[in-house]
Amino acid sequence: MTRHASLPMGAAALLLGLALVHAPLPLVPSARADGTVEIQEVDESGRPIGKADASQAPPGSVQIEELDDQGRAVSTKTTVPMEPSHEPIRLTNENGQAITPPAGAPAAHEAVQAQPSHLVRFDEAISQNVTAMLDEGRQAFRYDTFGSERFWGGDLRLHEAIEGVKHGGTGPGLTLRAALAMGLKIDPEGLAPEQRDALASGRVDLDSPEVTLELLRANAIVGLTGNADGKGGLVSVGMQCALCHSTVDNSVAPGVGRRLDGWANRDLDMGALMALAPTLQPLAELIGTNEAALRAALATWGPGKFDPALVLDGKLARPDKKPAAVLIPSTFGLAGLTRAAGLGSVGHWLSFASSHAAGSIRDPRLDDAKQFPVASQARMGHLAGEADDAIASKLPALEFYQISIPAPTPPPGSFDVAAAERGADVFRGAGRCVACHTEGLTSEPGYNFHKGEEVGIDDFQAERTPERLYRTKPLRGLWSHAKGGFYHDGRFASLLDVVSHYESVMALGLTDAQKSDLVEYLKSLGGESDPAVASAQALNGTTDLSSGGPVETSVWRITVGPSPALRGMPIRVSLQGIATGGAPTDLQTQVLDATGRPVATLGPWSFEPARAEAIAVWNGKDSKGRPVSAGDYTVRVAAPSAGYKLDRVIVLR
Repeated sequence: MTRHASLPMGAAALLLGLALVHAPLPLVPSARADGTVEIQEVDESGRPIGKADASQAPPGSVQIEELDDQGRAVSTKTTVPMEPSHEPIRLTNENGQAITPPAGAPAAHEAVQAQPSHLVRFDEAISQNVTAMLDEGRQAFRYDTFGSERFWGGDLRLHEAIEGVKHGGTGPGLTLRAALAMGLKIDPEGLAPEQRDALASGRVDLDSPEVTLELLRANAIVGLTGNADGKGGLVSVGMQCALCHSTVDNSVAPGVGRRLDGWANRDLDMGALMALAPTLQPLAELIGTNEAALRAALATWGPGKFDPALVLDGKLARPDKKPAAVLIPSTFGLAGLTRAAGLGSVGHWLSFASSHAAGSIRDPRLDDAKQFPVASQARMGHLAGEADDAIASKLPALEFYQISIPAPTPPPGSFDVAAAERGADVFRGAGRCVACHTEGLTSEPGYNFHKGEEVGIDDFQAERTPERLYRTKPLRGLWSHAKGGFYHDGRFASLLDVVSHYESVMALGLTDAQKSDLVEYLKSLGGESDPAVASAQALNGTTDLSSGGPVETSVWRITVGPSPALRGMPIRVSLQGIATGGAPTDLQTQVLDATGRPVATLGPWSFEPARAEAIAVWNGKDSKGRPVSAGDYTVRVAAPSAGYKLDRVIVLR
């Protein structure tokens, strides 16, 4: 039997393509005057196998009838609706099953049927999922404690030290002055205007624990959540990812400003924060030591360091008596890395970190009693399937958000542009850096691990991970976390020290000038954009973009997003690398349609000096305030006086 169909031209072309892939015998189309195509099945010699005339199907549908090998109709014509959003027409047998004939064997039956699909507008579903995952992941990263209150509040009773004896706790309580000195950061976004003004002008009592408690109740202390008791004190305290892996831009006051997610908080003295707890005995018992020894070890960590392996092997110090803690890493620029941390992927690390609270994990590698005496004894690699798992359902969005955070762009003037260009040649050539730091990714695709001897260092920290190896760290955004030094433990105080180390270990033969240029290149590495905001209005404290100063368009970077975007969604245009006073007077941003016709002019720009970034937002409307139609649009940033013009294409759905 054969199937005969009268199709519109576009559908027929699609059907022909499918037939050539799946059918053992070719189908030959014949154009008709009414705009449809008749598809005729022929044998390998081109002789018709069956032929019957099918009348034109109504618009938006296809007519199907079954013929025998002589072309005689054996069934009535059936009209099946066909929509552009449906899946492509596919070949099936009489039972609706896909035809997969043996190689070289003709199919017994062929059928062409329109297969309606529930997957309507799937591209839109993808775009909506991206937005939802980012929002949910950001929320979890910033505000979700994942049940860590059971450890920080329940076991260590940290909240009692924060609230002080006045509220039923212990000691004087944590003042704001002490909190800021400890490296805790303040995000004023959720505060009332008068509270923000008081912080900015210094009209707060830095020596009162009541101010700290008020900020905790407002969720304004980055990464730290205090659960209020309704009487001015706290019943517990929990921690979020943002405690270690976010900082602020200091736009309101030192330690107070907008969040910078993914940035390492190299001011945070985690050892001092933990030592505030009235008791550390539960943790000391877990790792097999006494509380005094544990407190002594915490005191050696210092700002910007933490020891995540302590709960695996219980080691309080290195063999040379130096602190065992490592630098808090940045968590931006991780997209594309299958091994983003010592344990594995971003998701793997998140599962491990949350397992100490109310999460789950399965990692049999932690069963090695010699390497991980604490973890193996506590069965830390077998916490899967917990009924009260607080992270499993949030893990996809949380991981999605973290790998979406780009490395920040270095500010203008932070490196020598000409030297960086020369340094790029050293990076690719004499420095042999690309052997491990593949351009684009600046790490290695796939298994990005090495032994200590390969990079000229000891294996102490590598031996505290399941792989017993060191990860090749991505290089973008190095400029943002120079405080505390470089390498996992900060053993190199500067990038020049790092370059000099490799020059010696690998006998590269670099001159002092080449090493200096390479350092400038490393300082220049950043992402294409800074962390996104919903609109220019979200940039609290920004100033208007002034003009009239010197213009350095060679360092400008333009990003536009999201794209594709749903109509009505704000489109953010970001101009990075622009200095105060560095805007030409004729700087203009236009939105053009597919024909090149201007439909909207954007402005004014909002300028954020701290990040050398200017922001403009398009609301998806034309110059008369009417929503534009779906399609391709071009955002053009131009400054004729500076000879500058750059286009970015966006797609509206």
